[in-house]
Amino acid sequence: MRRIREKLQEIKEELIDKILSNEYPAGSNFPSEHELCERYNLTRGYIRQVLQELQIEGYLIRSQGKRTIVATRDQYVRAKISPIRTTFAIAMQDQQTQHTQKILEGFMEKASDLSIQTISYNLYFDENTEYNFLKTLSRLGIDGVAFWPHYNNDKNREIVHKLVNQKFPIVLIDRYLPPLNTDAVVSQNRLIGERLTKCLIAKGHRRIAFITAELTPTSARQRYEGYLSALKESGLPCLPEHTVCSHPKELPISIYRVMAHKEKPTGMVFAYDILAEITFTELTRLGYKVPDDVEFATLCDENRPQTLKFPAWIFKQNSLEMGRLACERLNTRMANPNLSYELIEIPPVPSEPYWFPGVEISAEESKETV
Repeated sequence: MRRIREKLQEIKEELIDKILSNEYPAGSNFPSEHELCERYNLTRGYIRQVLQELQIEGYLIRSQGKRTIVATRDQYVRAKISPIRTTFAIAMQDQQTQHTQKILEGFMEKASDLSIQTISYNLYFDENTEYNFLKTLSRLGIDGVAFWPHYNNDKNREIVHKLVNQKFPIVLIDRYLPPLNTDAVVSQNRLIGERLTKCLIAKGHRRIAFITAELTPTSARQRYEGYLSALKESGLPCLPEHTVCSHPKELPISIYRVMAHKEKPTGMVFAYDILAEITFTELTRLGYKVPDDVEFATLCDENRPQTLKFPAWIFKQNSLEMGRLACERLNTRMANPNLSYELIEIPPVPSEPYWFPGVEISAEESKETV
């Protein structure tokens, strides 16, 4: 029974996609029960169930003795939140971090400049709920959305591809979904990984580890590629045991293992600073000193070095600008639906990492760079 319910849901979603993509235009005759029974190899009772749900949700107009008609868009899409003003949404996985809060601030600031109304979705997704949210976007009564894709999988790429084909304005933020051709606003992540690594190389380190929680998102993957590029350019080896990909809860044991190797790293590059904080705590517990035994280089979006007072080479993503440009790109996309898609990459701030010695320092004292 569960399998048949899943199959009926798949058929329903497929038919909705055909309506939204204008394969079945508004006002046209919808395929008959007989045609759908043959197409999907199902009995009439199951097909009627699907058609009834499509009718309830406003996609179809059905009358006894007459052909089923495809409804007009205003009958199945929620009414625009404002018929007068443009409304954009921004949806991110977690708006409790300083990085996401700054993105939100920049987005709202630019929307205000453009006299655009905004809605913010602060969401906690698993793979299914993120996919289901993406499926509803074009029916929420909004004019466009800036979206932080947490899961880079086939289902998400498929639904974003459908939204793009429907000319629904969507801009991805922080990371994107290759090989999809979409608008996206991200950091220059390869450059970030490369420059952090070069800081440590310039300080004489020859065994440098890369620490990340995951490598699937383009943000982390490209920072890792920058790290590899810097090692290769300097003729340094990339030892497999020096690439640590570990969930934050499991990171302490991973750090213990990497420091147990004979060729233990003397420098560490972090995909983001929460991982640097966890590693600093674990290294301290193991009796190592930072930076005497291990020197750090990390993004510092959450100010963890300043909070825990550990020394590191640091710089930040320009989160405010990321939010501003995402809103600006949405507005441009809405005005020009056929414009070529663009990947906008923003440099970090400052342009080069600077040394934070583990105590609060003045702006003048922080200007030391590699």
